[in-house]
Amino acid sequence: MVKLIILIKRRPDITHAEFRDRYERHASLALNYLKDVLIDYRRSYPVKEHPYMSAETGIEPSQFEYDVVTEMRLRSKEDLNVLFSILAEPKVKEVIRADGETFQDPTSIRILVCEEERSKLSDDTVTF
Repeated sequence: MVKLIILIKRRPDITHAEFRDRYERHASLALNYLKDVLIDYRRSYPVKEHPYMSAETGIEPSQFEYDVVTEMRLRSKEDLNVLFSILAEPKVKEVIRADGETFQDPTSIRILVCEEERSKLSDDTVTF
């Protein structure tokens, strides 16, 4: 399997809550074009503060600077090529870019293409 991981920061004039709301709508927009090639599409929003993050516990708040970690899972490298072809289509590219610029810091975007290995979990063991 192939996984695309995308790290994105919000624009400085957008709150975390506004960013999350806008990005969820942006994700729906992207799915209009990509749903046939993706087998999984997740967005994770890092928790910046939590009761367990304190001087007493010794666990400090995350210094992770990104506001969302997006994961897109595909069956194959061929499907990844299809995804990039779709995103390169002028109309699709412009729609996604124009929407993203309203809440994302475009200079912050980092994209990782990963070959994913999965562990099979059973009741008592983990196999690698």
